[in-house]
Amino acid sequence: MSDANPQIPAEALFKIGSVAEATTFVLVIGFIYGILRSYLYYNILLHVPIFQYLDVTEILLSFPTVFYLTMYALPMFIAVYITRSNTIPNREKLFYAVALIAFALIIIRITGNNDPIIAAYYTLPHKYKYFYYPPLLWFVYVVFMGARKNDSFFKNNFLIGIIMFSVWYGGFESFANYQILLGEGTHLNYRLKFKDGKLLHTDKKTLYAGRTKNYWFFYDKQTKYVRAIKNDDVVTVDFDTELK
Repeated sequence: MSDANPQIPAEALFKIGSVAEATTFVLVIGFIYGILRSYLYYNILLHVPIFQYLDVTEILLSFPTVFYLTMYALPMFIAVYITRSNTIPNREKLFYAVALIAFALIIIRITGNNDPIIAAYYTLPHKYKYFYYPPLLWFVYVVFMGARKNDSFFKNNFLIGIIMFSVWYGGFESFANYQILLGEGTHLNYRLKFKDGKLLHTDKKTLYAGRTKNYWFFYDKQTKYVRAIKNDDVVTVDFDTELK
């Protein structure tokens, strides 16, 4: 009689064995993340048909956020693997783990004080507990529990875990951007001058909602409309160095 609950094979579904494969994997992650984030934030939450305003290559413009995610998430994952290594002395394990986690926390602190979107990551999880904590705790549980078994799917297919985490994070960031846009907190501020001499100042009423290569998007909190402005009509842009 066959086993009704066969074990998951220990072999990985796919592996990265070269720089080219690693680069391809990162680009695929960035592309998946970019499509998901753009669709949820613009099409679903703001009702802006964003794919009419950008091309395929522009989807990777959201890649800096993936880079930021890597800057603070990757050190933590590396620290976990270091602590499980059998070739590194215990004292060195502790040193590397603490150093990597400290680096990640410093990045979070610096960026959180200078970017309202990242700052929202500190408050939104507590405000929307059921949206944030269950998937995060499930992911952490599977990874750490799987480390204790040789047939763990996530232990041997860690790249699959990264893909799933990136998809979830793209949805969470879209929601965070939208909540910041509607909230009363600080915002990024700009002053645009157009070819006809007119000026546009962002303030508590007119908010910067995002941009693509060829268009700027501004949200009017009173009318609830989003205006798309063609970048060709803009002469100069002033960036406020303070959050207001």
